[in-house]
Amino acid sequence: MAKRGQAAYNEHRTHCRKPYKLDNDLFEPFIQWLVKQVREKHWSLDVCVGYAKLHQLFPRDEMVCTKTLYNMLWADKLPITIFEVPCVISRKQHRKWNRKNKRILGRSIDERPAIVDEHEELGHWEADTVVGKRQGKESVVFTMVERITNHYIAIKIPGRNSAGVSQAMDQLHEQYGDR
Repeated sequence: MAKRGQAAYNEHRTHCRKPYKLDNDLFEPFIQWLVKQVREKHWSLDVCVGYAKLHQLFPRDEMVCTKTLYNMLWADKLPITIFEVPCVISRKQHRKWNRKNKRILGRSIDERPAIVDEHEELGHWEADTVVGKRQGKESVVFTMVERITNHYIAIKIPGRNSAGVSQAMDQLHEQYGDR
């Protein structure tokens, strides 16, 4: 039954993630002390954890690491806001760099004419090289597929380079001519 299956899914979904450490009452004294230090002394979370460890204010199993605290802060699971913690907003954000100087090998498939995507005109071929298990040290096959008829041509070439592809194209020209 669909309703019973959905109910079972929802029940199992509640258990699929690791629970937050800070939801446990074991960490409550440490969290209260941490909030007091951040609000009164303007300490960072890292300083609070380091100070508590250095002076052994709490047992190790009743404390959480700095990374967990910052994760909980960003998830809004702590009783303080990100504006109360110094240097959180000004922390350097790591971003993914997009390589501008990436090597462009040939033309992009997005540059082909729109008529090719409509599959109405014969004579549009797609070519590719298929490399064996050992990254081209064994066999390389040059393949061509016609987009409407799915006519397939495969030619074994000596290597995955322009010389091998040129050799395959010459072989095709010898066999088929200008057709």
